[in-house]
Amino acid sequence: MSRRSTVLIGLFATIVAILAGFYGLSQRLGSIQQTTPASATTAMELFFASALDDALGQRQALSQWQGKTLVVNFWATWCPPCLEEIPSFSRLQGSYAEKGVQFVGIALDSLEHVGAFSEHQAVSYPLLIGG
Repeated sequence: MSRRSTVLIGLFATIVAILAGFYGLSQRLGSIQQTTPASATTAMELFFASALDDALGQRQALSQWQGKTLVVNFWATWCPPCLEEIPSFSRLQGSYAEKGVQFVGIALDSLEHVGAFSEHQAVSYPLLIGG
C-alpha cells in the first residue's frame, strides 16, 4: 500500500471518529437537557432543606430565604478578589432588600477565620460557613 493511500485511510478514520464523537456528545447533551428541570428542582429542594452555621456559630436554615431573589456568593477569607467584592455586595444588599433580594455569603473557610473577618469588616448580609 502506498504512503498516500495510508494517509487517506488515516484521514478518513479520523473524520469518522470525530463525527462519532459529535454524535455521542449530541445524544448525551440531549438526555441532559431532558433531565435538567427535575434535577434543578431537586437541587433547589436540597439547597433550601440545608442549614449552615453563621459567623457566630448559630445554625441558619437556608429555607428562611426561600421565595426571595437569592444571590449566593461563595467566597473565602484568603481570596483577595472575594474580599474586594464584599463592600459592593453589601451596598447592593442595602439597595435591593426592599425589592425582595437577599445576598448570602457562603464561606469556603473555617468558622474561626470568618468570625475574625466579620469582627473587622462590616457586611450587611449573612455570612455562612460552607466548610
